Amino acid sequence: MAQKLDSLRHLRHDVVKALVECVVEAKERGKGIYIGGIVFSTMMKLLSKTTFSADMLYPASDAMKALQVLNANIMVLVAKPNLADYFLFLRPFDPQGIRRKNRVVGCMS
Repeated sequence: MAQKLDSLRHLRHDVVKALVECVVEAKERGKGIYIGGIVFSTMMKLLSKTTFSADMLYPASDAMKALQVLNANIMVLVAKPNLADYFLFLRPFDPQGIRRKNRVVGCMS
């Protein structure tokens, strides 16, 4: 396991280098940065490079933005308490619409 991690060190180095370059570029332009977006795109880039040996998503791409929105929606829905989980007789009625929203977002089949 340690050997595999060591063999991927250059990928992690490249991704972190790109992150630093992005922050420096924003600083030079006098622009603010959204830390959550940069961290998310960095993690996705690292995941795709590690898994597929290629950068599958570019930080400014529509696919990355859509993935960020999808991830945010999933996090909101997963964290929301569902009354039907506490009162089982409500489960068939889905009073808060959480199951329906989860299907729309893609959390449930």
